[in-house]
Amino acid sequence: MKLCSNLSSPVIPGEYHKEKNHIIGYLRVDHRRVHNLYILRFVICETMNFVIVIINMSILNGIFDNFWMRYFPVVSSLFSTDGESFSNLSTELFPKLAKCIYYDFGPSGSQQTHDALCLLSLNILNDKIFAFLYVWFSLLVVVSICNLIIRIIILITPCIRLKMIRSLAKSSVPLTKNQLELVLLGDHIGDWFILYLLGRNLNPFVFREILDDLASNAKRSNEEVN
Repeated sequence: MKLCSNLSSPVIPGEYHKEKNHIIGYLRVDHRRVHNLYILRFVICETMNFVIVIINMSILNGIFDNFWMRYFPVVSSLFSTDGESFSNLSTELFPKLAKCIYYDFGPSGSQQTHDALCLLSLNILNDKIFAFLYVWFSLLVVVSICNLIIRIIILITPCIRLKMIRSLAKSSVPLTKNQLELVLLGDHIGDWFILYLLGRNLNPFVFREILDDLASNAKRSNEEVN
C-alpha cells in the first residue's frame, strides 16, 4: 500500500514521523466515512472470483456431458492410488484406443478398406489434466465459499472487527474497546477496512502508535464539540 510506504520495515526509517503524520492526517475525522465504496468494490471482486469459478465449471460441464458427476469416480480412484482403476474409469470420457478405417487403392486400382486399432496418445495426458482441473476447481469453490462466509461474518459483527484491529497492534498494554471505538467512530465498515489493511502492511508497533494518536485526536475533537 502506497499510504504506508516506508513504515512497513522492522527498522524505523529516518522520515518516520513525517510518514506517520501523513497517515494520521489522511485518517483524521474529516476524511472518515468515505471508504465504504472501497470495501464494496473489494467484496464485489471476491464475489466475482466465486462467480467466475462457477461459470468455468458450468462450461466444462456443458462440454463434457455431466462432467462433474461422471468424473467423480475417476478422481476418487486417483486418490486411492489405484492406477488401474483410474485408467479404466477415465476411458469412458477419454478413450485411449479407437477403431480407425484407412482407405487405399489396390494393384488393380480399386479402393480397399483397412481397419485397425489406433492409440489416442493425447488422451493419455488429457485424463490427468482434467483430473487436476476437477480437484483444482473443487478447491477453488470451497475456498471461495469459505472466504465469502468469513467476510460476511466479519462485516456484520462489530466485535470481531474490533478484535482484528486489536490483534494487529503490538504493545505491552492492549488497546481498550473505548480507544478502538474512538478510532473507528462507530460502525463504519469502510474506515475499519482501511485500518485493517494498514495494520497488515505496517510495522505492528508503528500501527499501535498510529491508533493511539488517532484515538487522542478523536477524543479531543469530541471534547471540542461538546
